[in-house]
Amino acid sequence: MAGKVIVGLVALAAILNAVPAVPGELVMLALAILGLIHGYMGVDDDSASSFAIGAVALAAAGQLDVMSNIQMIGAHLDMIVDGLVVAALSAVVTRAVLAIVNRFTADS
Repeated sequence: MAGKVIVGLVALAAILNAVPAVPGELVMLALAILGLIHGYMGVDDDSASSFAIGAVALAAAGQLDVMSNIQMIGAHLDMIVDGLVVAALSAVVTRAVLAIVNRFTADS
């Protein structure tokens, strides 16, 4: 349940990132924090690698500005994708740190 709420908040914050009246720095900070929380609570160990691959693919699409080719709304869609990239890569960083901690603290 909490994972779905976090994903909804990430989607809402990513959409708010495209609104010019909202300060982008605060929205990106909120997306990074939500991504860290989602990486801890929402991504399990079994799907961590596939989640990381999806996040990297999303980051590549965000970096290439693929949505900017759509006239009229492409720039706004690109800003939404950029927000989703921040949250997804934050979750990947959390999973990577958890994997490293689990490796060193595992009982051998």
